[in-house]
Amino acid sequence: MDIHTFIKVLIDFNMASSPTSWSGSPAIKFKKELLTSGEKVTVKIYGKGFYGRRLAIIILPGGINFNEKMVKDGYSCVYQYRGHKSSELPQEEWKKLNALLDQARNERRGLWERYYNIMQCLCY
Repeated sequence: MDIHTFIKVLIDFNMASSPTSWSGSPAIKFKKELLTSGEKVTVKIYGKGFYGRRLAIIILPGGINFNEKMVKDGYSCVYQYRGHKSSELPQEEWKKLNALLDQARNERRGLWERYYNIMQCLCY
């Protein structure tokens, strides 16, 4: 991946976690705990979303799937388009992410603890 693509992925990710949003501060804090400045990650772009943003899976050093960790710990939803699975995301990854989302919701992890109704509306 070229550096411009990598930077674009990070910019899109940061915009989605804006501190001005209701969930931004806790989600950004959690993200910063996982991602260290200057750390090398693997970015696997698998398509573009409805608004032309690149959709990617981020693998942290040690093989940790950043996307799965954010969903599992209750700080992210699974990308959908108008309530349906995105056609770009591989089916197996989509199933795994949704199972992690259900688990986070049922156990009220992360944002699910304080913002259950809002997360329910955003994620389902």
